Amino acid sequence: MKLNTDLLLGDITVKYGSKSYGSARVALAYDCIFYAEEWFNNPTGHAAISGESPRKIRKDLKRYVTKRVRLARYKEKYGIIPSFIWWFVAKAVINWIINRIIDEYL
Repeated sequence: MKLNTDLLLGDITVKYGSKSYGSARVALAYDCIFYAEEWFNNPTGHAAISGESPRKIRKDLKRYVTKRVRLARYKEKYGIIPSFIWWFVAKAVINWIINRIIDEYL
């Protein structure tokens, strides 16, 4: 499945781009979209989503994306971001982008 990254990133820049740590949030969202697309296209373990409930798909996709994202990379690259703040920011971005993908495509 090919995700429309322009639509999703357009929404993320409107929602998070102008707030604090905006560039780190947008970069995190881009990586989340990349990992979600990888999850949908994985032929070995995640191809059978047609019979699953959206709740289970959301849970599995969120688990997959969260395991793949390395949050320390964004903290170092985009300036000094306190760990406890970045954890909340990243969790909000990941949840929002996963919910948006599930709502749009399922």
